[in-house]
Amino acid sequence: MAGAIAQQRSARPAGLWRAALVVVGVVVAIGAAVTLGSLYSLVWTGGQSLDSLVRDVQVTTAGIMTAEAALLWLVLKRAYGRSADQMGAQARALAAALAESESAYDSTLRALSVALDVRDRELEGHSQRVARYMELMARELRLAKVDLPTLRRGALLHDLGKIGMPDEILRKAGELESSEWTIMKRHPAYGARILAGIPFLSGAAEIVRHHHEHFDGSGYPDGLAGEEIPLGARIFALADAFDAMTSDRPYRKAMSLEDALKEIERCSGGQFDPAIATAFLRIPTERLSAVRADSGPLPQFAEGG
Repeated sequence: MAGAIAQQRSARPAGLWRAALVVVGVVVAIGAAVTLGSLYSLVWTGGQSLDSLVRDVQVTTAGIMTAEAALLWLVLKRAYGRSADQMGAQARALAAALAESESAYDSTLRALSVALDVRDRELEGHSQRVARYMELMARELRLAKVDLPTLRRGALLHDLGKIGMPDEILRKAGELESSEWTIMKRHPAYGARILAGIPFLSGAAEIVRHHHEHFDGSGYPDGLAGEEIPLGARIFALADAFDAMTSDRPYRKAMSLEDALKEIERCSGGQFDPAIATAFLRIPTERLSAVRADSGPLPQFAEGG
């Protein structure tokens, strides 16, 4: 397909130049005939003065240039009008193909997220809920340039690194020992490493690596603080913690919505970015409850959606 397009593009300028040369040739021929007629009048008949001949040649030359410009403009306008229509159709077809490919990628990510949740049964529906909390925060923060699809993909893939965690740690019914926590804390770096070779997911990979960083620098794996932590990871960290607090675990019952919100407020400026925590606390509780009640698959991603 690319070869055919290239041939069309290379053939089109050649055809335009041939048409333009024909137009110029015709106009020049007419002008030459008029000029020769004036010279004949001067040389053979003496019926025209030299000054008059010069004026005639100047007028004729100006007329030739004006006619050439007008005719060339008409020829090129028509040709490039057709070319613009063709390029527009090709651009629309390419955009449709890219959208279809992106939809296929996102369907694959949703399936992978479900598979991760199935392996860690206590987290069933967790990634989908976190993605919805992130969307609510992004809108509350009025982040005009935020890339919602990247936030969603980061939410769906945040625990990808747990693929490398032993089952005896991942599925342990009680709290983890210190040595087990040391192993568990490696999963953000594992996940980012898995995604490192996929340019399409570079933004999501930042969320995957840094979703356990704390605003005060006490998190892991890199001990980043404040705005050193990517914005998507800061938004995710709060959404992830809120969903964890309001979900049952084998070793504890879920917090109430009210208690979880108090904990968010208490950890503002420490674990969480205070601006993001403030925005989250502005979200109506009925919206948060609706997300908690519906943890089904996310709708198809839409830019800015």
